[in-house]
Parts: sequence; structure tokens; C-alpha cells
Amino acid sequence: MCRDDFGQGYASLSLLVRLPFAMVKVDRAFVAGIGRDLKAEAALRAALGFGWEVRVSLVAEGVETEEQWAWLRAVGYPMGQGYLWGRPQPLERILYP
Repeated sequence: MCRDDFGQGYASLSLLVRLPFAMVKVDRAFVAGIGRDLKAEAALRAALGFGWEVRVSLVAEGVETEEQWAWLRAVGYPMGQGYLWGRPQPLERILYP
């Protein structure tokens, strides 16, 4: 099971404690703050530490620049998704290129 948009709305720490997630996608709002918002960067590091402790894989959402991806890799994020690699595609295009 994967939790999307972690850190926003109903995606709280209590939800991660109660349900058996194997992967968490950290909300793009935090990634957007890389390089200009120390609190966003602290939240990304905190999520990473939590993921390591409870053995949950993390994906950084909304990666748009090489600089963001370099920062995320430097602090230990194993995966990312976003416009840096491509725009969302319809399922039919992915399954039947």
C-alpha cells in the first residue's frame, strides 16, 4: 500500500502508524521549498528519518529541477517523480506505446 501526498491534509503521522504502508510519497509542496524554505527542507529530512526507522520507502513528489533532485539525493531520498523526468501520461499510452 502506498500513501500519496504525505504531509498534506489527512495524510498525517498517525495514519502512517495505524496502517501498513510500504511506500510514502512526500507531497510536492515540500520539494518546491528546497533552496528557499528551511522548514520545508527540515520536513523532508524528518520524513526521511521516519521512513528509515519504520522501513517505509519514500518517493519525493514534484521534482522539477536538477537542483531539487541533487538536494534530495544528497540527503538520502532513493526515489523521486515529477516533471524533471516527464509529464503524466494516459494509462493507454504507457500500456500500449
